[in-house]
Amino acid sequence: MGGPWARLVPALLGVALAFSAVSSHAQMAP
Repeated sequence: MGGPWARLVPALLGVALAFSAVSSHAQMAP
């Protein structure tokens, strides 16, 4: 594991976390 993966993996995790946060926030809205 090295090269672009060292930056791609955290970026994908951040995107997944942001997407899950937005989706959960949208579900809480009426």
